[in-house]
Amino acid sequence: MSYDEHQAMWPQMIAALAAIDEAIGLPADGRNSIAQTLYRIRNMRAAEDKCNGYIVDNARISAENKKLRHLLFVAHGSSEHYLYGDDGERTCNTCMVDFNRDSAEEIERKIHDYNMRKFAQFCVLIHQRHGKEIAMTVAELVAYLQTQPQDMQVAYECCSELVLLEDRDIKHVEACEARPDGWIQRKRPDMPTRPYLVFPGN
Repeated sequence: MSYDEHQAMWPQMIAALAAIDEAIGLPADGRNSIAQTLYRIRNMRAAEDKCNGYIVDNARISAENKKLRHLLFVAHGSSEHYLYGDDGERTCNTCMVDFNRDSAEEIERKIHDYNMRKFAQFCVLIHQRHGKEIAMTVAELVAYLQTQPQDMQVAYECCSELVLLEDRDIKHVEACEARPDGWIQRKRPDMPTRPYLVFPGN
């Protein structure tokens, strides 16, 4: 290649480098050094490799999440919990959990709510068998406490531990009349209310 031919190729080379620089986010004026261009390309490749790693990790996490949901669905089944698993569905027709679509928090809430409803029904049944109403009055509470050792300390459950009860923890609260299952709503203007002696809890 002659000197003139070599000189004639410079504008094409500069234009090509400018196009490359513009494609990778550098100024498209052809004035960037080769080192700058190569440095930008290496950074882009590193970022691409990192993104590919995230894609692989997300695919693995998604597969593990699907497997764990299936195992939880299978373990949840019992004579009490009727499972539906046709057509790829994983639902419980007893506590209405959708193991495919519900978040972990939603699954926990639904199972907890079902267990609390079941416990309330159990309490009603026990009181009915003993021939008394589910409600306990202050007089009944005092009578019960008098049957206990008078030097025994009093505590209440809080999260995973116990906390000693203090008199300031007991409150008078105005709330709605109790439902048949023993649960009580907060005070509402459209419902009858009554006073309660309230102990702390979770």
